[in-house]
Amino acid sequence: MFGCFDGETKCLITVPNQTSGDSELRNQANGTVAAVISRQTETAVKIKEVPLGCRVQTRNPIRDETNYDPANAGFAGWKRISLEAHHTNGSVVDVEILRSQEWIEHNLLQVGKWFSFGLTDIDIDGRGFVRSIEDAPEVLPGEGAVVIGRFVTRQANNRVRVTLVNGTSIVGTANHPVWCVEEGGWIGLGEFEPGLNMSSREGAAEVKTVEILAETAPVYNLQIAGEHVYEITDLCLLVHNADWNCAQFLELRRIVVDEGIDKLGRNQRARYDELLNMVKNGYRGQLGAEAVRKIIGQAPKELLKKGGHLHHILAKLGRKKHQKAILEIQEKLWKDHGIDPFMSLDIFIFAPTKGVHTNRAIEYVIDSMETFLKRKRSDAAVLKKLKELGDEAQDGFKHLLKKNRR
Repeated sequence: MFGCFDGETKCLITVPNQTSGDSELRNQANGTVAAVISRQTETAVKIKEVPLGCRVQTRNPIRDETNYDPANAGFAGWKRISLEAHHTNGSVVDVEILRSQEWIEHNLLQVGKWFSFGLTDIDIDGRGFVRSIEDAPEVLPGEGAVVIGRFVTRQANNRVRVTLVNGTSIVGTANHPVWCVEEGGWIGLGEFEPGLNMSSREGAAEVKTVEILAETAPVYNLQIAGEHVYEITDLCLLVHNADWNCAQFLELRRIVVDEGIDKLGRNQRARYDELLNMVKNGYRGQLGAEAVRKIIGQAPKELLKKGGHLHHILAKLGRKKHQKAILEIQEKLWKDHGIDPFMSLDIFIFAPTKGVHTNRAIEYVIDSMETFLKRKRSDAAVLKKLKELGDEAQDGFKHLLKKNRR
């Protein structure tokens, strides 16, 4: 599930007024005054008071993560949907989103009925109850990406407080993606360490301390159309609005592998592309800098001298002829053993550049895992098997090369 921030966290938004001069903007969700601003003026608003339909000027630095131009998107006829989401981890999330009638019909939403979040573009692994479907508030004109979702996790227990050198404090869930200057990408808020820098409009913002918070509390997040990013605090720190969701990616991946990517709806395709980009390019950010250093540090010294890079022990996607077999193993790892086949530390190994992704090596790992998983296995046994295959990968699967020479 996506990360979230404390309700008092300030977010930078733009709300162009329809009339000349200043006017009050009332939060569409609860009627509270969110801001009093002039036309085309950016202002800082508490995240718990950001209204649906306003805009943010922030642009995602990873352009492959964007899926359409929000300024040119048509919002006529859209609806405001109120949901109560029950996550598989036990948490309850109050959700308000703006969506088209087409989206509602495609996902079979009905007031008073339950539905699965799995194949929607909403980053929740679980079920949702539809409380209401009403006409959407006006999406205000102007430049910038539109806020199309508000999420309130009633009680979060994985919160951290990150304090910057200048005294600014950010309280949020440890997994919320924040831009790290040193990594050149997203890492979880809890993965920051003293000395690392967040990205602000004024430049790098250095982290001083990171504190784990024991108590639970409500946390808030937004969904930003197209760009998927927004800025928080008076420093305008760059954060993402979504996070990795293994269950959702596996469900979407199953459709793509079995039926073809054209079978995905527009919103499904947008979410699939976002998750696919995380799999291809963003896994270092999802793992976090410390985890990557740990994996590399466990490699033999001889290998570190020769060089190599981070590999998935089981190919993350595979060539077309391997994709179904790989997906079936990935689904078993996730559903039967709780091992994320894309982001779990146990699925990675630091190995030589050559020899790990050859057809022979990929097929060897597939055959080994298929044979091993035919019998019921404990989680510990599966982890042990992955480690064995990882050790072989670190050796460059040299025994396969020997067989080829015979």
